Amino acid sequence: MVPALSKHLIKCGLFCIFGLILIIYKLHIVHKTTMDPLSTKGKNHQLETILVDRKGITMQHFDSPIFDLEMEQNKLPSSRESDLAERIRQLVSKQSFCILCTQGESQPYGSLIAYAFTDDLKQFYFTTAVATRKYHLLTHCPRVALVIDSRCQHLDDMTQVDAVTITGKATQIRSGADYDLGISLLKNRHPYLANFLDSASTALFRTDVVRYFHVTRFQEVAQWIP
Repeated sequence: MVPALSKHLIKCGLFCIFGLILIIYKLHIVHKTTMDPLSTKGKNHQLETILVDRKGITMQHFDSPIFDLEMEQNKLPSSRESDLAERIRQLVSKQSFCILCTQGESQPYGSLIAYAFTDDLKQFYFTTAVATRKYHLLTHCPRVALVIDSRCQHLDDMTQVDAVTITGKATQIRSGADYDLGISLLKNRHPYLANFLDSASTALFRTDVVRYFHVTRFQEVAQWIP
């Protein structure tokens, strides 16, 4: 009778141990899924973090966390960073138009716009008519991206195309010195837009740049923060 009871107790103990191990394993998986930046939930958690740039502009950080980690681990030497800044300057100087990427109501939207920029590459200016979807989206969600590329110079070889994605926050400028600066820069680069720029139904926006993503040869990507 005693040996039979002992065997029963041993079996119960083994089942308890097995159950405990299974619970610990499941808790480990849940924790890893929540905290691991490589997991889907981990990405969503990191995407909700707040980014404050050097000017104190607070905005949601929508850059890929994995991409950012790779960038931080492979920082460019100062000489190469200077070369990259100059290459970006040449690209945005040679092009006249870009794609403005906006978002709203869970739907991305792209618009072709004429742009101008400051010498330090920290601000871009553009205009839009007030009675447009673009204006509506900008007033509801100021987070934007500008895409500029040199495809027109390399129609026969895409591997030679340079492209840059500029992320930042767009703000409508209604008056003052900043307004005069933006209109002046745009008129200098796009004199044919003078009447449109002076229209009462035209809105001026300034994009404060957070960072540049420069891409060459399809997949060689470098980051620059002005």
